Amino acid sequence: DIVSLLVTGQPPTESGTFPTIGRDQMLAYLSGELFGVAGRSVGLDTLRIEPTGSVRFDAGLIASETNPGSRLTFGKQVTRDVEVVFSHNLKDDGNFTWIVSYRPRRTVEVRVVVDDNNDRLYGFRHDVTIGGAAPSRPLEPVTLPLLGTVVVTGDFERAGLSLRQRVSLKAGSKFDFYRWQQDRERLERYCRDAGYLEALVIARRNPPAGTSAATVDLEYAVSLGPRTIVDVVGAPDSSGIRRQIEQVWRGSAFDAFLRDEATRAVRAALIGQGYMRSSVQTAITGTDQGEKHLVVTIDRGPRSAQRTLVFVGNTTVSVDELLKVVRTAGLEATAWVDAMPLEDALGRHYRDAGYLSVLVRVEPPHFDGDAARLPVRIAEGPRFHVDGVEVKGVDRLTEDEVRAALGVRPGAVYTRAVRAEGIRALTDHYRKRGYANASVSVGTRQNREAGSVSLEVSIEEGPRQVLREVAVEGTRYAKASLVSRELRLDVGKPVDPAQWALARRRLYDTGVFRQVDLEARPIAEPSAGSQPSDQPVLAQVTVEEWAPLRVRYGLEVDDSLEASSIGRRVRPGLAADLTYRNVFGWPASAGLAGRYTSDFRAARTFLTTPAFLSWVRARARS
Repeated sequence: DIVSLLVTGQPPTESGTFPTIGRDQMLAYLSGELFGVAGRSVGLDTLRIEPTGSVRFDAGLIASETNPGSRLTFGKQVTRDVEVVFSHNLKDDGNFTWIVSYRPRRTVEVRVVVDDNNDRLYGFRHDVTIGGAAPSRPLEPVTLPLLGTVVVTGDFERAGLSLRQRVSLKAGSKFDFYRWQQDRERLERYCRDAGYLEALVIARRNPPAGTSAATVDLEYAVSLGPRTIVDVVGAPDSSGIRRQIEQVWRGSAFDAFLRDEATRAVRAALIGQGYMRSSVQTAITGTDQGEKHLVVTIDRGPRSAQRTLVFVGNTTVSVDELLKVVRTAGLEATAWVDAMPLEDALGRHYRDAGYLSVLVRVEPPHFDGDAARLPVRIAEGPRFHVDGVEVKGVDRLTEDEVRAALGVRPGAVYTRAVRAEGIRALTDHYRKRGYANASVSVGTRQNREAGSVSLEVSIEEGPRQVLREVAVEGTRYAKASLVSRELRLDVGKPVDPAQWALARRRLYDTGVFRQVDLEARPIAEPSAGSQPSDQPVLAQVTVEEWAPLRVRYGLEVDDSLEASSIGRRVRPGLAADLTYRNVFGWPASAGLAGRYTSDFRAARTFLTTPAFLSWVRARARS
């Protein structure tokens, strides 16, 4: 409510639209100044947090460290183990308090606090919760098997390669899938770097015979293949070309593919150097010593100082726009070697603009002295427009309503994106009205001579889900009225998945529940008949509350500025806080926090609620 007033000058509406807008705008307004101060405190130039769902406004985040009154406080769960909390003092402009918390374990917290006076506090705390219910889905411990034997097999010893010591997993250690795959990749990379570009390593995991199922045997089967050599003929400086061919060879599966891919790679490299009329021939030969040679013979030809793509036939799309498409796709050089990707990219660009019958063809290059031109001929064809929209399968809605929801008007330019967006919009329209199983498909009939497309919309509506009852499970201390107030689901109304998602989010935002599941369960089968009937559903709400009592205690080091001298003073101390959540069954927390050092003693009590004014309005309405 405060955020809405600060940003919009208005209290939030009953629909809840203004708080969402206000929070996003407030983050945008404050992030530059607020995070700039925090970033400079830790040596960063800038620090910014975007307004995502993991950003939480809550005065209680700072209550154990300072007075949460007249402050704007919010936190973000940066990772699963790290949380950052920022608090802006609205009375004293420019004063900020920020906290970084790290949890190496669920009950252990390491934190750093920098308060409004730039005093620093480093703490180590033990976190204990009392009174919480056991998790509804307890995690079962995962037991990793032990390694029995780890062997490297194959014909690698003939090449003098030492592979066994390059395996990190050892017998008797725990099996680690990630390290297992890393070992396989390391062995394969080592063999190929040694000149065996066709080397293959297969990692096998075998249960040992006659032993416990808690152990496995690992085998790395190495197929070394022939020693591979690249011979480049006709290029004075061939080191760069040789490296490109070796990279191609590493990923090639067959000799025929290797020759084609090597030819394209060398041609692209030569064209990049300006040799547009170069020719490349490849051959694969073997020797009695078990070697495999890829012989690449190059005739560079004359060098072209200029190379130009020449577009012919484009009347509606400018040359600059076409060149932008080519350069964005990185095809300006490769088009001289392989024209198909360029033809596909330009054709896709035209079709996305409505030119469905476009034809793009790259012609042979033309050479004039040191200038080279690559003609790209384009037959644009007509720009297709929607001729009409035919609707089939509608029962509960009208055809006009379906056409309006589809959003495609006769005369509009037709593209694949327009069709996909229409299907999405019409599906959402049905879902919001309770048709969870509605299926929408759009077929097309094209008239290429007239440049028109007729749309055929086919719909299978299915039954409409209507809320008949709400059942809540899992509440221990929270009042049932709290859950029903935050759900805001109206019995007798169609089931809207978006509204149900917002209801689930509101329950999380109360801070009372650690888990919320909201499921639509059919109460009875729809009645038989030629038309789909309403399907009554039960909204099954299953919640799991946070433990009501939380105790944190630990050691702290206070690093503060001295008023009488230059420098800082470091003092050890003790700190503890006790928080009771879900006070009287409402989303409120009360607590007591204390801190003790050799010359400083403090105690603070606090009472916080995430939505006090919303609670007042709800009580007034009731």
